[in-house]
Amino acid sequence: MNKIERIFLSAYDSYSATILRHIFFRVSNMNVAEDLAQEAFLKAWQYVAEGKEVKNMKAFLYTITNNLIIDHYRRKPRATVSLEEASQKEMSYEPRQEKEIEQKIAAGLAAKYLSWLEKEQQEIIYWRYVDEMSIEEISEITGKTSNNVRVSIHRAMKILREKIKNV
Repeated sequence: MNKIERIFLSAYDSYSATILRHIFFRVSNMNVAEDLAQEAFLKAWQYVAEGKEVKNMKAFLYTITNNLIIDHYRRKPRATVSLEEASQKEMSYEPRQEKEIEQKIAAGLAAKYLSWLEKEQQEIIYWRYVDEMSIEEISEITGKTSNNVRVSIHRAMKILREKIKNV
């Protein structure tokens, strides 16, 4: 196994679960999340296999991932279902689906609260508190200084506290 393969496999072992969780949280569909995660790692592999250098693999993977999520929503037609239609459909439920349902509920609540923020603030808050990224990692992904990222987090959290207090 050569150096590039070792670096890539190490990155896959380290980040595949968090990348998948990140995508699932954003798309709310495990099959789509798995496909996009696979595509993100494939693109990363193709890039490093060409001999191109990656200084921070985690930031690089999240950049690829976010671009894939954006592309996914650009090409996906939005289907809407009325509450009446949803209530008329017979729902089947199996106990093993409980965890996925809980994840979707949590993702829905988080998406509701995050929707109060600007898109860039949403991403920064998500990276910091869901993906548990450091300020420096977020700085590298966004191209902002560390201080700018800290200020963005502070301002976003202030907005969320005010909005939640008034709910």
